[in-house]
Amino acid sequence: MTSDIKGRDGEGREFTSPDELWQKEADADGGHNTWYHKAVAYWDSQEASYNGVLGGYGYTSDLDVRDSRQLLLKAMRVQLEAADKGQRQLTALGHKQAGNHGYQT
Repeated sequence: MTSDIKGRDGEGREFTSPDELWQKEADADGGHNTWYHKAVAYWDSQEASYNGVLGGYGYTSDLDVRDSRQLLLKAMRVQLEAADKGQRQLTALGHKQAGNHGYQT
């Protein structure tokens, strides 16, 4: 994935692209399990409501929705196009199973 999207991570580190962030966050084996586990832990600590998902802003305007959709389409373009062609399966994180320390997708 190559992109010109710049930004900062949750710790304030600046990155010139998602590729740079992804390389920095790679585990020793090249995977990203640690990054995903941190993300899941964060969302597990949030209130299960619109307010929790939106960081205390339980209302969004049509403009917010439009801009978020445009950002996701730009950031995930390659993955979405591959899924449309049947070349890739998209997966979302699932819920935590009782007695299971892993997550089911």
